Amino acid sequence: MIDLSFVIGKEYDSVFSVVDRQSGELKEVTEPQSTVTHEFFTGLDDGDEPDEDAPMVTEELKDNRNMKDDNKAQNLKHQDVELLKAQNLAGEAIIETLVKNSQTFEGRTVFSKAKYLRKKREKYSVWFEARRPTALSLCESYHRYAPEKICNLRPDSLAYLLNLANISF
Repeated sequence: MIDLSFVIGKEYDSVFSVVDRQSGELKEVTEPQSTVTHEFFTGLDDGDEPDEDAPMVTEELKDNRNMKDDNKAQNLKHQDVELLKAQNLAGEAIIETLVKNSQTFEGRTVFSKAKYLRKKREKYSVWFEARRPTALSLCESYHRYAPEKICNLRPDSLAYLLNLANISF
């Protein structure tokens, strides 16, 4: 259960992420597009000396033509990922585990790495945006999840009623 008392008093259109699924701890995200990818790409343009054990592959020579989509590049199985989810790990921790157990992640291009991380973040991280409630959004939410609470009033019917009553805002 997520405690939403942290969201009270924040501005509308703020983005939040769940830090700990078990306790329901939230944090406000200032730049939602770059949080996960920034952690993995901080050292790319430093000019640091490469490790002696690391393979000498420059960015110009990296491409994805030798990668095969045969589901053998990931050492973790579906049951292992489900076990990580059951342990209530944060999405970033699951993504880091997936990256560490991927055989092809280091051979990818920067663009491919960013795309991979974005897809995994969409799948495993919990994000939400606090939006301003409107009559339409409330009617859509109630109609989707509890239509009996609004007597099965559809959003188009609500718009028609408001139009007939000459209500504008």
